[in-house]
Amino acid sequence: MIKKILVLFFLSFVHFSVSAQFPVSLGDLRAGDTLTIIYDVGVSSFPPSKTSVSSQLKLSGSNFSTVLSDDPDTGAPLDATVTNALSPNTISFATNTNPSTCLGSDGKVGFTTTLSDGTYDLSFQKNGASATTQSITVSSGAFELAGLTSGSYSNFFVVGQTDAILTAQVLTDPPTPTLTAGLNTNPTTCLGTDGKIAFTSTNLPNGTYTLNYEKGGATTSKSVTVSSNAFELSGLGAGSYANFSVTVNACTGSLATAQVLTDPPTPTLTAGLKTNPTTCLGSDGKIAFTSTNLANGTYTLNYEKDGAATSKSVTVSSNAFELSGLGAGSYANFSVTVNACTGSLATAQVLTNPPTPTLTAGLKTNPTTCLGIDGKIAFTSTNLANGTYTLNYEKDGAATSKSVTVSSNAFELSGLGAGSYANFSVTVNACSGSLATAQVLADPPTPTLTAGLKTNPTTCLGTDGKIAFTSTNLANGTYTLNYEKDGAATSKSV
Repeated sequence: MIKKILVLFFLSFVHFSVSAQFPVSLGDLRAGDTLTIIYDVGVSSFPPSKTSVSSQLKLSGSNFSTVLSDDPDTGAPLDATVTNALSPNTISFATNTNPSTCLGSDGKVGFTTTLSDGTYDLSFQKNGASATTQSITVSSGAFELAGLTSGSYSNFFVVGQTDAILTAQVLTDPPTPTLTAGLNTNPTTCLGTDGKIAFTSTNLPNGTYTLNYEKGGATTSKSVTVSSNAFELSGLGAGSYANFSVTVNACTGSLATAQVLTDPPTPTLTAGLKTNPTTCLGSDGKIAFTSTNLANGTYTLNYEKDGAATSKSVTVSSNAFELSGLGAGSYANFSVTVNACTGSLATAQVLTNPPTPTLTAGLKTNPTTCLGIDGKIAFTSTNLANGTYTLNYEKDGAATSKSVTVSSNAFELSGLGAGSYANFSVTVNACSGSLATAQVLADPPTPTLTAGLKTNPTTCLGTDGKIAFTSTNLANGTYTLNYEKDGAATSKSV
């Protein structure tokens, strides 16, 4: 016996996915019976993105295992029959092309298709947003969805022609470069431009690029050459460098972190102990200095002496040196340069000669006799230590000298006869003290004799004759009067 059952269903849905189950009980089957089930489902319309139908029959009973219908066109057992409801046309993915630049819109998804050549509308979604459509042109079984930016594209179907392909196709921008600062090399001289900053990078092929950056807040750029993901920004002076960026394929890699380059440390100079010259016009004076940032070695020290620029070589050891061989004067505006870095000290350092002696004439003692040499001149002095010195002077215009002994800033020039003494000078430590003023010593005053009344002898051959005299500069007393009588020398006491 053959049993046939016709099951009619009519479905009208607008959703993308619908299903219906209608259990039917047929009762018991007898041995030898044949069961044929025919079902007819009506769908008023299919949405354009849902074009396939899946059907499967399930037969179950109390005394046998459940039986599922099988699609003989596939290798899988007991699978449902899937039928294209609209057409046999299909689309498949081919080659994708990523955008060639960051934020670029020249990316594309390639397809192959069974559609005939012509223009169609392709529906798809980007990044899960609402579906959109774009006109495509099929040629020789292939087409491209072009003009795409980076993103995830899915749910492709040709409107009214093919089933949907749900698999996402991801397009990406070119890789963005990265920059990492490495070793900094400071300039080797002050105001020098041989400083550099080393960088490592990713996504920068070997080649030359423009590196943009800021120095001290001012925007600038330099050309750099990348090799094996590394490059150097060179030719740099001291300063703060930041906000580095490089762009390739419109993709910009950046590094904001400041990289600071500094000049070599500037020397400093500090004046210390001053040693005055030991003699007037001497050149054994010196000035001691301490310093920083001056390595041991020989340097040129520039300075001014009494306003005139000059220089000397100095030798630094353990941050100290001496400027030596100096005479008296004012030394200022010292400077030393190393690696083009100049340290300076403006403060004047004054060296002085030893104090110059001074001479002042005091009491004069005339010779006690004419042509005598027991005259003397007393002096007071300054800056003459106790001791013996040579006193130079002139007597009546003729240069001469004598040894004098100073004690407690006083001495006597003795053993002098009458005369004019002037232009005194004494020298100690090459410093000469002088006194030009003439000091005059005189002999005692010379007597004068004037003959007065003459009294003849009262008798021939008598001896009671006499001559009266008046005199000057003869104190009362007895003297020897020398005279001649008739040409013969003789004398008498008066």
